[in-house]
Amino acid sequence: MSWLSNLITALATGCIYGIMAVGVVLIYRTSRVLAFHVGEVGMLTAYAMVSVWTPQSGALQTSEAILAAVAVTLATGTIMYVLVERLGARFGHFIGTVITIAATIALNGLMSLIWGGQTYRLPLFPGAVAFAGVSLPLQNVAVIAIAAVTLSLVLVLMRRSAIGIDMQAIACNAALARLRGVPVQATLCAAWVLGSALAALAGILIASVSVVSIEGSIIGVSAIVAALIGGMTSIPFAIVGAFMLAGCETLVTLFGEPRFTPVIPVLCLLILLIVRPTGLAGRSEAISRV
Repeated sequence: MSWLSNLITALATGCIYGIMAVGVVLIYRTSRVLAFHVGEVGMLTAYAMVSVWTPQSGALQTSEAILAAVAVTLATGTIMYVLVERLGARFGHFIGTVITIAATIALNGLMSLIWGGQTYRLPLFPGAVAFAGVSLPLQNVAVIAIAAVTLSLVLVLMRRSAIGIDMQAIACNAALARLRGVPVQATLCAAWVLGSALAALAGILIASVSVVSIEGSIIGVSAIVAALIGGMTSIPFAIVGAFMLAGCETLVTLFGEPRFTPVIPVLCLLILLIVRPTGLAGRSEAISRV
């Protein structure tokens, strides 16, 4: 493979990590819950799509596949909102994170029960495009384009729309936001659904360049590490963290052993905890006795 092909592959991987990492950041900023279940949501959505859609599908089946993905997104986002914000909120944020860990187990069990651990293909973007004399997989080019549009829309949504401003208000001070008339519960529900939607999109994109399998939910770990590298509160820095992680994985694949690639997120997390525990956008605060 040429350097351009490797670069496009790394960019596509970083884009997928970035989409899911942004979902992790949105949920954490509004709910202070670390969403461990995002990888499973992505794979569950991909399984739902591949059960309906095939490369020979017509417009009707394609519409049904999109509706299946939307249904999974709405269901997982709403259910997690109810479990975390309605039932678990009175016990604190730590219990909310534990609920997301339980959700990973439940979703893995659900996928095993329905699809039996089978591996499927989801070739949404077959073919290749020629650029600078190099044949590039269309799937990687499409992933980069979709990610660019998606991440741009999320940034605009957070900075320009009413619901985005409400999310920022809740992230700063939920009690004060409630006093100012912000619909806190509705906004929290929207944050969970949006986080699930981003996880679902990332799952579909990773399945299109790889395969649909239960093991593919490991992408959630990479997304969480990318969000941690960014500091957990910054969308732009989470995206930077995603590209840093994808770049490290590509270098290991090119110059080392590809089988060591799954270890890279854990290694990056350990280095982060040693060098800069607060992340790229985090701030250290000195607390003294008053």
